[in-house]
Amino acid sequence: GIRDKLVTGVQTCALPILPSGVLSQRHGRRPLLIAGPLVVAVSSFAAALATDFVWLVFWRFLQGVGSGVYLTASMAALADISPPARRANNMSLYQASIQLGATIGPVLGGYLAWLFDFRAPFWAYMLVGLAAAATAAFAFTDTLDPEERRKPLPSSVRRIGLMTPAFTVVCVLSFAIFFTRVVTLFQLVPLIGADTFKLDVGTIGAALTLCAFTNFLGMPITAPMLERLGARTTVAITTIANALCIGMLWFDASVWVFWLSVGLLGVTMGVSYPSISAYIIGCLPRERYGPGMGMQRTFGDVGFVIGPVIAGFLYDIAGPGHTVVILMNVGLLAVCTVLFVAGSGGARRETA
Repeated sequence: GIRDKLVTGVQTCALPILPSGVLSQRHGRRPLLIAGPLVVAVSSFAAALATDFVWLVFWRFLQGVGSGVYLTASMAALADISPPARRANNMSLYQASIQLGATIGPVLGGYLAWLFDFRAPFWAYMLVGLAAAATAAFAFTDTLDPEERRKPLPSSVRRIGLMTPAFTVVCVLSFAIFFTRVVTLFQLVPLIGADTFKLDVGTIGAALTLCAFTNFLGMPITAPMLERLGARTTVAITTIANALCIGMLWFDASVWVFWLSVGLLGVTMGVSYPSISAYIIGCLPRERYGPGMGMQRTFGDVGFVIGPVIAGFLYDIAGPGHTVVILMNVGLLAVCTVLFVAGSGGARRETA
């Protein structure tokens, strides 16, 4: 449908992420932090001038490529500079900033399109991309030591060390979390709000904004949880909490339960994302941060891509109601959490 085509650029972030992680380990983080936003800026410029829908989708695709390159390199850079004592806080702030931008961006884009025309958001995105590239070029010092870059990379994923059980299970869990996140926030919440509680578009938008805002409420509790429980336990607890919050959407007797589940979901997501990043940093040596972050983000973005497709298929075959899709999300998180707990027992001690 039209919605799927318009978000193609976001969904195709998955394509460049794994090679970006390897490139960032070979050439440093800074070149990719410059190149990614530049690709976004150039493709935004071209999208603003597009006169054909197919070309518009193509340039949106390239925007997704640029975003994927930047996201991978930035996470690897953050891992480089985050000592264990600051790791949770840094990851929390990073994830919350992404969520805040993803919430504010469409609002500002819609306002610009209303004020001028549909091309205005692309011009704005171009300026943001240029500003980000300039910041990386002139105000960022590469976080990867030149000695690390000169080390030869293994020739296969298995030899890189990314096929250990401890790392594989967290990639599978990332797939489940991204899958359920996009289905819940962009299908379940809007559809339940409209169908069950007759909420208008503005109120549904407010519910999504509430989820983004409560992400920040998870920040103060992330570091204490990681310090007290360890990354592995924190990831497991918050993923189960995600599943319970999604399950609360099934109780459609009260709109207040709907609002409560959306708000709590934001908190649990705000803890789970940085906890997964902390787990990965803890179970991988420094020279594998780039490929590791790339692999984990690739699994996550595959879930982000196929989640709406599978949910839409289930809606088509199940008919009216949301029970089947809710149960699919809850079941997927529960199964992947069990796999994570079972497979992560051999991770390095930092993640325990």
